[in-house]
Amino acid sequence: FAKFKAYSKGSGEEKQKMYLLLAYFAASSSIYIHNFVDISIFFVSTGFYLALFNGAIFALAFGPLDKKLKQNTTQNNTKNPSILFYTVAALSSLFTLIICVLMIKDFYLITLPSAKVRPLLFIIYWLIFISALIYFCYVFLQVIFKTKKILIALILAFTALLNYFAWGFFKADFYLALATSLAQRNDFRAIALYERALKANPLRPLPYQFKGVLYATRLDMLRTYRPLEGDKKNTLQNDFERGLANFMKAKKHLPNSALLDYNIGVLYKNAAAIALRANNLRLTPAIVAVYEEAIKQFEKALQLDPVYDNIYFQLANIAMDLGDYQASYNWVLKYTRGPNGITNQEYLARHKNNQRANTHLAMLERQLGINSNPKNTQKGGNL
Repeated sequence: FAKFKAYSKGSGEEKQKMYLLLAYFAASSSIYIHNFVDISIFFVSTGFYLALFNGAIFALAFGPLDKKLKQNTTQNNTKNPSILFYTVAALSSLFTLIICVLMIKDFYLITLPSAKVRPLLFIIYWLIFISALIYFCYVFLQVIFKTKKILIALILAFTALLNYFAWGFFKADFYLALATSLAQRNDFRAIALYERALKANPLRPLPYQFKGVLYATRLDMLRTYRPLEGDKKNTLQNDFERGLANFMKAKKHLPNSALLDYNIGVLYKNAAAIALRANNLRLTPAIVAVYEEAIKQFEKALQLDPVYDNIYFQLANIAMDLGDYQASYNWVLKYTRGPNGITNQEYLARHKNNQRANTHLAMLERQLGINSNPKNTQKGGNL
């Protein structure tokens, strides 16, 4: 701000710098604001522009680094650095080197799968990465030993730590993308990759929800110990318990997510359906209680998102499993009529003419017409 005021009093080139400083500051600020409402700075392109804009701000406000280093070098040539400085500088340099080694190890694990499939890209990845690391170390060492200040050495060592922390965000994005590609094929190896993403960036709630969805799909009810999937040491769990724990962690970050409530409902419904089949389709109070919890979660989701089609069909399916065909019929009928307050005729027509819903309604009309006592009809029907 002080530099902006100083430039505003000048003319020509200084006036131009004032406008540039204002423009870069506005661009940088807009990215931060956008991050809270839409596009995350974790995206590589957004992060790149944020670094670019902030770099331009520092360059305009403080001037080129080379000139500063030359000034400091001239001033410090008359002084003999203390042993303490060399000790701190050596430790800071060693710390920075350790950070680089850790990043190389992480990068090796990330790029290894592409070595055989795309060897040329693998080579390009490493050339760019190693070049960036070498330049990173060169700039750090140059600043430390040209300024010859203990505080600068400590600040740069802390900056290296922050770089490694930020590197974790990009590493987490990689594991998240890889896990999602496996999850789309119902490959349960994705769970361990989601766990890696969480370890690299524990602040991001989405992997918790994605893990929960996979547990709700696999739903192995045998209690086992799976350390790669994040199980605590010496703790036996089944997939229902793992799924619910992950959904609850996501819930802390996403308290008003209809999709999250829906997925929790699916977990309870699937668990109840497994218990019902294991009991030869005979309902027990315990099974009914699990179904009722599923209904509660689906109704919460419906309050948040009344136009989400699958919620109506899930509730209709639960009513079928409970033997309440009239309730199942009412849920599908409610879907065909459309949510309250919706007046768009095209949208309502799609609901009214939905083949899946009409087929289910026709089936239930026959069931209710043939046998008005649903207890005598086989449970376990599905939309």
